[in-house]
Amino acid sequence: GDWHIHAGTLMTTSEPFGSTSGGTRTITIYNNAVLRNNGNGTLKANRRIVIDASGGTIMPNSRTMLLDSADQFAGDGNLTLSDTGNYGGSFGLNAANDNFTGCVIAGTGTVIANFVLGANGSINNSPLILLANNVASLVVDAKNAGYDVPSGQTIAGVGSVRGKLNVSTADAQVHPGSYALPGPVTAPGVLT
Repeated sequence: GDWHIHAGTLMTTSEPFGSTSGGTRTITIYNNAVLRNNGNGTLKANRRIVIDASGGTIMPNSRTMLLDSADQFAGDGNLTLSDTGNYGGSFGLNAANDNFTGCVIAGTGTVIANFVLGANGSINNSPLILLANNVASLVVDAKNAGYDVPSGQTIAGVGSVRGKLNVSTADAQVHPGSYALPGPVTAPGVLT
């Protein structure tokens, strides 16, 4: 069945549900609980991660977790990417995941965290990708023409961008330097 993480940390392997023949499985993260990855890999197409409105954390654990299919990542809460160790883990999307409407906050404290948008990856309805520390990265170098920052989205913070950003749509912004969240996301794409 599906998993619901309401508190604490759940450590999983790269394929947390085992056999993929059992249909679609969803991991929903609530109350800033933590999903900690303990293996490199790509989640199978019939696996989903949802961030509840109360927010959630994904800790790649110095490994790479990749979602390769459309709509595997969704939710309306803020996603915090955190990690342990000095090598920096990565959480990546390589398909359209526009059902996610929360903010992405990569890196907390002094922890390395990489948010990767692969060649086909997108989260067009996320209002903010915040690189919260100087070792957090937005990795878009697989996009040959660069990442087209969608209308209504802000890329902000003190971390780095690996790859090219194209800011040519209305209300798309790049805000380098320190940036504080203006408030909670109260509706998709609306900051208060």
